[in-house]
Amino acid sequence: MIRPPRLLGREPRTDLARDSNQRVVEVLILWGLACVGLLTLVAAGLGVAAANADARHQNEEFRSLASALVESNASLEDRQRILLSFQNSRFEDDGEGMLSLLLIDDAGRIALSNRPSWLGRPLEPSLLPPAAARNPRLRGIADCLARRAPDRSACFVASKDLYLPWSETLTLASPFRIYDRRLGLQPRDYLLVVSFDPGAYTARLTVQLGLAVLASTLAVAAVVALLGQQLQRGLLPNLRQFAETDGLTGLMNRSAFMDLAVQRLAQGQRQGLPYVLSVIDIDHFKAINDGYGHVCGDEVLQKLARVLEGSLRDDDLVTRLGGEEFAVLLQCTTARGETLMERLRTQVEVSRLSFEGRPLRITVSLGAASTEQLGYNLDYLYSAADSALFRAKREGRNRVRWASARREPLTREGWSPGETWRQTFQGGRPDRDPGPAGNPVPGDGRGAAPSPITAPEPPRPHP
Repeated sequence: MIRPPRLLGREPRTDLARDSNQRVVEVLILWGLACVGLLTLVAAGLGVAAANADARHQNEEFRSLASALVESNASLEDRQRILLSFQNSRFEDDGEGMLSLLLIDDAGRIALSNRPSWLGRPLEPSLLPPAAARNPRLRGIADCLARRAPDRSACFVASKDLYLPWSETLTLASPFRIYDRRLGLQPRDYLLVVSFDPGAYTARLTVQLGLAVLASTLAVAAVVALLGQQLQRGLLPNLRQFAETDGLTGLMNRSAFMDLAVQRLAQGQRQGLPYVLSVIDIDHFKAINDGYGHVCGDEVLQKLARVLEGSLRDDDLVTRLGGEEFAVLLQCTTARGETLMERLRTQVEVSRLSFEGRPLRITVSLGAASTEQLGYNLDYLYSAADSALFRAKREGRNRVRWASARREPLTREGWSPGETWRQTFQGGRPDRDPGPAGNPVPGDGRGAAPSPITAPEPPRPHP
């Protein structure tokens, strides 16, 4: 007997299963992409912060070196050679480029520089090449020194550019004061101006972000896969089981049955396979609820569900449509379906059921429709089978009626309640029993099933 799938990993068979699987996949993918994006942004922020910290660290190292060189007794040529050697050793492996390094004294002249041709020359706007002249901070320092020729100390202020991936310049200015022993410990002000190439930092940041995206994608993919596996094994099967299963009988519910039935009928139409749809209703179910209570009615529904499962094949569909009404879909011809429906009716009739030690006997009425006569439209088949069921109940219940005018239905009249039973519990109405749950017919009270040709006495109502 086909029931709703219990494992998410199985092939989805109903619209609800496919929709839930698709929704879960979409949510996991969206959350995965969001996590990768968030981790990438965090990595980018950390990379920008590290670039700014590195630039400040480099500036401090050059400021310490320049201060030591100024205080030393080394010649200008030696100072320049030491500065260039330190620059080459510092940037050889890191890959960051330094555009310019200028140490400006209080006279406005360049005391040290990574460009030897600038040594001893005043820092003026005309000295700057076009690339350096586009640096607003370096040009501002040159303009300040040119305007304040008598008092250049006002231009010796600390300033730092903030590196961002789209930055065009990265210049840091660091003033410091040295007491020159050669001038009797007279203080002298210096300004160290270091301009880095932001493109070098951006290139390194791009590589870091690529690695971060790759690592975060792999990590998030592993987490998403683990989460999806846990959902497959835990939450989703239970949710799907709850959504596709009738809570009382354990059979698939109406929605799941209709989805699978549409699929089966469409496949049968393509492949030319005949199907039989049958609607089953418990006879006089309301009498059981009224005479024995709804607990007994629920137990009858559960036991009937087990009888239906045991009487049908593994690939047949069976469902509880609601109340005391069930339905089955069989892949067989009309002739074979007549035999199966009659056998199913007989199996229910001879089943031994009991409630609180008292034997119960139930019968069912069946209305059937075949695709060989009525086509593959599920709504039409169901309507036709339902009309045939109404005719079976109107003609006395406990029988099979077919929605087909092409042949006489092959049915065997079995036991059915008499007029007294119908008048007692149905008020003389032969139509379908109302009520949310079905009522099995009670036994004779002696612990044995009543004779199939003798109607039991109706139960007396409780005081």
